[in-house]
Amino acid sequence: MTKNLEQTAHSTLEQELKESIKGYPRTWIEYFKQLAPAVVVSSIGAAAGQELATRLGYDSKLATTAASYVCGYIPGYLTFFGLEYWKNRGKYSDGLFSREFAHFAGTFLAADYIADIATFTPAFIASNIWLTDNTDLSPAVRGLTAWNTSALLYISAIAGLHPLTRRITSAVNNKVKSVVKKLKRDR
Repeated sequence: MTKNLEQTAHSTLEQELKESIKGYPRTWIEYFKQLAPAVVVSSIGAAAGQELATRLGYDSKLATTAASYVCGYIPGYLTFFGLEYWKNRGKYSDGLFSREFAHFAGTFLAADYIADIATFTPAFIASNIWLTDNTDLSPAVRGLTAWNTSALLYISAIAGLHPLTRRITSAVNNKVKSVVKKLKRDR
């Protein structure tokens, strides 16, 4: 019986991955539409952060890259989650701290974390440093260029990873729930 359950779970994952591959172009377009406003806002933040760091005298590669990264991420996340909540506030009837919004944020952040670590962060750091070393672009233009090229790579990665990370997140949540139930039962 255990073998059959494993085969069923494996078949389901295999089928889900096949469907994910077939639907990738559509998923990529959906992610692009959903993330585009946040990418625009965050790229402006990245450009401003790099320019400001340079004007304040912190013009090392580390300082400008870090300033650009932080100043891009904070407004990007705020824009993304703010727009999601605003566009779908009827879906989140209990407000910003509703279970539904937490589920959305959790599944997105799981996919985001993997796509960010695997693609965006290394691509942004490498491209920003390369642009610093090999071009005469202003700090703001370097920030815009590095951020937006890395964002396209990131969108490509997250569109492919989201179905898998959604499944992993669901499995982790189920495990956590079962542990909590067991702890409550053992009291």
